[in-house]
Amino acid sequence: MKISGEFIKYCLVGAVNTLVGISTAYILLNPLRQSYTISTIGAYITGICVSYILNKKFTFKVGHGNNLVLFAKFALSMLPCYVISYYLISPFLTKQLFRIDFIYNLSNWFFSLFSVAQDKILDNLTVIISMGFYLILGFSLNKYFIFRKK
Repeated sequence: MKISGEFIKYCLVGAVNTLVGISTAYILLNPLRQSYTISTIGAYITGICVSYILNKKFTFKVGHGNNLVLFAKFALSMLPCYVISYYLISPFLTKQLFRIDFIYNLSNWFFSLFSVAQDKILDNLTVIISMGFYLILGFSLNKYFIFRKK
């Protein structure tokens, strides 16, 4: 399977977006002494804006369309990505995968390298699987729905 240049760019934008989001949350939470809620909302809004701009200009190189409409579609598309990956698919799938001895043993070994407590291994594995679903679903929605080339 060949990985497209757009997908690699999408992953790079995700890494930049993550750093921007974490930095925003940290600045709001610590130096600006805002609440956790305000900090996470600010980080989410900043992240959505940065991700939209970078994906539009860098990843998918889209110059057409109404920016307000595209931004609204982009922002709204992130909600089903989040709900599907974090609440519907991954907890169910992870629990099923965790029942397979090989995956259970591999997970225990891998997370022990990072000193993850035994009772948190399933949660950590769920986070990793959720991120994978979110990445693939988000890329697909962006490529074929939001920034579709006409």
